[in-house]
Amino acid sequence: MDGNDDGDDCLGGVQLRPKDKKFKKMPKIIVIAWKGSPPPENMLLDHEFANLVQYCAIGGGFRKPAWCAIRNFAGVMSTVVFRVNVVDSVLDAFTPDNKDLFSPKYFTFQGLSASITTASRTSFWRSLLHVTTPPKQLIAKLVQTRGDPLEKARAIASDDFDRTKLLLTMVDLAELNYPLPLKGVGVKPSREKYAPVTKHSPIFVIDCEMCRGRDGSSLLTRISVVDESARIIFDTLVKPDEPISDYLTQYSGISPESLKNVKTKLADVHAALRALLPPDAILCGHSLNFDLAAIKFSHPYIIDVAAIYNLTGHPLGVRRISLRRLAQVFLNVDIQSSANGHCSVEDCLATLGLLKLKLKHGLTFGDVSCGFSVADYRRGAFPDAKDDESDASSEDESQEVTGKPVSRALTPRICETCKNKFATQCPIVDCPCENGTPKLCCACLAESTPAKDDVLEDGFDFAEATQAGTAGMLVPLTDYMNTTMSTVFCAINAPDDLVTPTKHCKVRDAQTLAGNGLSDLIREVGPRCAENRLTLIEHDVAEPESSPEAIDEAVKNLVLKHVLRNFLCAVVLASPSRSIAFMKARGD
Repeated sequence: MDGNDDGDDCLGGVQLRPKDKKFKKMPKIIVIAWKGSPPPENMLLDHEFANLVQYCAIGGGFRKPAWCAIRNFAGVMSTVVFRVNVVDSVLDAFTPDNKDLFSPKYFTFQGLSASITTASRTSFWRSLLHVTTPPKQLIAKLVQTRGDPLEKARAIASDDFDRTKLLLTMVDLAELNYPLPLKGVGVKPSREKYAPVTKHSPIFVIDCEMCRGRDGSSLLTRISVVDESARIIFDTLVKPDEPISDYLTQYSGISPESLKNVKTKLADVHAALRALLPPDAILCGHSLNFDLAAIKFSHPYIIDVAAIYNLTGHPLGVRRISLRRLAQVFLNVDIQSSANGHCSVEDCLATLGLLKLKLKHGLTFGDVSCGFSVADYRRGAFPDAKDDESDASSEDESQEVTGKPVSRALTPRICETCKNKFATQCPIVDCPCENGTPKLCCACLAESTPAKDDVLEDGFDFAEATQAGTAGMLVPLTDYMNTTMSTVFCAINAPDDLVTPTKHCKVRDAQTLAGNGLSDLIREVGPRCAENRLTLIEHDVAEPESSPEAIDEAVKNLVLKHVLRNFLCAVVLASPSRSIAFMKARGD
């Protein structure tokens, strides 16, 4: 992606420089990051481009694009998308550094240009004219129409309190942003089918340490799994497939030296988890959604310690207290206090301790919304009471680690079978992870574990149950734009298969409006830009208008005459093999 802030550029015929007040207040599109791995050559995917257009056109709380932000944009009045279908030789002239043409010069000033993946014009318009329903809404609809599929996967419930009463529901999983096995999201289910979960189902506690990728995402670099007896099942470092931009060593305890010569990959972690977890396993963690997102795994049976302890009285999702604070209040232990970073095994053991307290004392324990009192707990109303005079519901500033890291040699741990490094000595002195350290790496552990039957004939298929009720993930954009203040004018080629006219969506075939060519199309459609919240235009360039200069003149005509202040304007030049998009929030 390319942008240009040179003060020598002109905007609307007015020369501005970076120090000018008007320059500083002008709208600007800023690239932030990609949610997943950056595509080849940093190209935008169809849906990423569509997300920006939909966000600006719909507004009103619609999800923001993850890859960019718009600064100094005082509300969107209208959005204009103009797609011009050209040949490769024409596209070659529209490079961002070609200042002989209006489009590159205009759009790269306070805007940006980007390559965009467009397999075809049909897929381009379909992604733009259809909105992906957020998982929370999909799951809410699923539960409303079909019931909670996780309830069907549980054994016959009894009135007695047991571990199954702590499991998150399907709605809880969506509300807390847990990875779900929806199509196209890159998340794998932990197994194909699951056995019914019961009060005897084994619990495994998981905690991960993550570093930051260059796209801002969390990359798994260490994972620990502990069973109910506090036995460390495995504890391994993981070498990400993507480059690390920030090791976050003060939190993760991970450094370049830690990962040196580590060969364990995410695929090895997947194989080990599938081999070790029985079909009715319950996974437990503190805010486990972040860990599973980094592992790129989904699982139906979840206990989240951050959800079952409620010391603030706030609803699910906003009431979370840090693991360190919960451990201090209920376990009287101080974790995550080392300046050398956190240890995932230490966090697992603290999580396990909190879970056992909850199972021992019942559903209302640790939940102020159910009448639990921290003060009564401290006065000895429970046999496990710990003396802690601080406010349990607050995140005290004293929780911050202020000490200096202690230098310690990171002795490698070598797998007994393959002789590869899979971990190091913990950077935290006297850490509990030093006891019961596993001897095998993930890959060898998976190979040495007796094979389990992955397919249960009558088992619960989490992926199928989720996808069956969320088939309508894509809904027409016009469902969101259905008021007199939110209208659409669509002038694209052969629109009948892509968009349905409505009271607030006018549809015309661009080929019938073009008349003698591109200039006629702009003359016909241009005035509509100011009349509608979203205007979509398409044109197939033909002789004699196929010269870059002729196309550029038509774009200039559209932008300067019909795209007004605070409009988002996007011009997409697409050939059969590639495309380039110029985007700008007009501020002049």
